[in-house]
Amino acid sequence: MNVLILPCFEESPQSHWYSWLAGVLEELGFKAKVLAMPDPWSPKLECWLDRLQQNVSAPQQTVVIGHSIGAITALFYSHALVSQSQVLAGLILLGASRDYGHSALASFRTNGLDFDVSSQGVREDVLIIQGQKDQHVPQSEAETLAKLLKAQLVLSKTDHLGRRGSHSTRYLPTDVLGAIVGYVKAVRRIANGGQ
Repeated sequence: MNVLILPCFEESPQSHWYSWLAGVLEELGFKAKVLAMPDPWSPKLECWLDRLQQNVSAPQQTVVIGHSIGAITALFYSHALVSQSQVLAGLILLGASRDYGHSALASFRTNGLDFDVSSQGVREDVLIIQGQKDQHVPQSEAETLAKLLKAQLVLSKTDHLGRRGSHSTRYLPTDVLGAIVGYVKAVRRIANGGQ
């Protein structure tokens, strides 16, 4: 089972907890990779979608973990898979918002996105993880997305899952890591016929 991690705005694979999480998942037998997204300081959804598509060879054997605009990229990707009669094995969204209110992120607004179709592009239920102290995305936004996607919502007593004050976090809180690991293990077990 492949796991692709999509970083957030202005970040690289070396930022925050991304490479640490990939290492944890590798130790559990997953093929995990953090994607370096094009132009993270002035991102364009179309370019980010292209990068994701270039790195997914077997969607039905891939779980995508998206953080912030990486999560929105993954939603648009799962939406596109439906028209190709394909699905992702699983999808985890962290700190996702339908509109970040930042002009540099205008292409990531979900206006017109059919969330029912996006959820149909994922074999298992989508998992949304939201920090209750997130300064960028209010908890109510995560609750709305969970309803639109018929997704499971996990609330953590953390922030935007990338910063604590002015410091970047290198690890995920235990409850967030547990939710991610539990989800990807369940998706792998189901993909392997319940074994």
